[in-house]
Amino acid sequence: MRTKLFLLTLLSTFCFKTVSAQSLWDSTGTNIYYNAGNVGIGTSSPSKPFHIISSTEHHQIRLQGTNDKHAWIQYYPSGSDVLNWQTGVNTYGFSIYDVSNTEYRLTINNSGNIGIGTATPESILHLYGTGGSASGYRVSNSFDNVNGYFSNDSDNSNYIISYQNTGATEIELQSDGDVILGQAGNVGIGTSTPNSILHIKSDTPDAPGTLIVQGKQNDSTYNSAEIVLSTEFNTANTQTGTQAGRKALIKATANSSWGQRVSLGFYTSGVASSYPEERMVISPDGNIGIGTDSPENELEVNGTIRSKEVVVEATGWPDFVFYSNYNLLPLEEVEQYIAENNHLPEVPSEAEVLEHGVKLGEMDATILQKIEELTLYMIEQNKINKQQQKLIDVQSTMIEELKKEVSELKKN
Repeated sequence: MRTKLFLLTLLSTFCFKTVSAQSLWDSTGTNIYYNAGNVGIGTSSPSKPFHIISSTEHHQIRLQGTNDKHAWIQYYPSGSDVLNWQTGVNTYGFSIYDVSNTEYRLTINNSGNIGIGTATPESILHLYGTGGSASGYRVSNSFDNVNGYFSNDSDNSNYIISYQNTGATEIELQSDGDVILGQAGNVGIGTSTPNSILHIKSDTPDAPGTLIVQGKQNDSTYNSAEIVLSTEFNTANTQTGTQAGRKALIKATANSSWGQRVSLGFYTSGVASSYPEERMVISPDGNIGIGTDSPENELEVNGTIRSKEVVVEATGWPDFVFYSNYNLLPLEEVEQYIAENNHLPEVPSEAEVLEHGVKLGEMDATILQKIEELTLYMIEQNKINKQQQKLIDVQSTMIEELKKEVSELKKN
């Protein structure tokens, strides 16, 4: 009897606890849910809706998908259609996924690579963003302000900037110091000690330090690139800045009609409000023009030249005028030539000079030739004058003698 009573009591207690436990959970179809209180595993006083305490060494929650399905924990704020995130594992690895914008924000793949903005990181840390300079990596602290930024604007276009607070405030773009922004604001390329605003140095023997400025073609026939040199403009402390008339520039220009050839122009501003005007140009053929943009000679000046001395290398000199076999034109022929042409023989006419100009070396030689010819004419004329003077002297003597004879005859 006692045994039956004990079993009846035990069964009643079990049924009571079972009914009490089941009353905490509700079901809908195959789903069960719990609307009140916290659930504790390993603890009788859970402080959160789901609280786990384990006395073992490792604490684990295991989510496992079947047939290569994803295993996720999803975060969905109440009443929000914007903030919807989930974490877990998928075919890429561990990910933090922005469900609302359908983008992987962080991924750790099976190789241990970490991707930010990409689900397929290709390096230990791979940052990816859309648009120019959208990807970047920055490290900073409150002591030395040490920062680094890594960016990729386009295909195969990588940038690395780092800052090291080691006494001098500098920014190095390469670990070997080939590109550096110095403490004074100077930029060095190929040197770690730039001495000017931009200092370019080549460490390769016989290689130039090169600066390339490249412009984009603005139509089908023309493009250019410029280096602008400007000064500040300040009037009564009210206006400061770069003005159109306060700068000069060097401009390279290409035209499709020139093929691959390029001209180089030098511009200055003579009026404060005007854009710089071209003052000198080097044509694609190497001709230099001052005051003209289309020089046809090695040096062409549309204006005046003042110099203390000009040395002209001549290809010949008119010493041949004094050779014994030189054919000196008779003055009669020279006179006839002048009457017909209105200029000396072998001297360019006025029309030729106006059209083609004067070649100084050749003109100096031609003028000297005419002076030498004139000298020969004068020498010849001097000889004639001497002969005539001798004849005059003889005639004068004879006249004096005749006068004496006439005088004697008159006396008799």
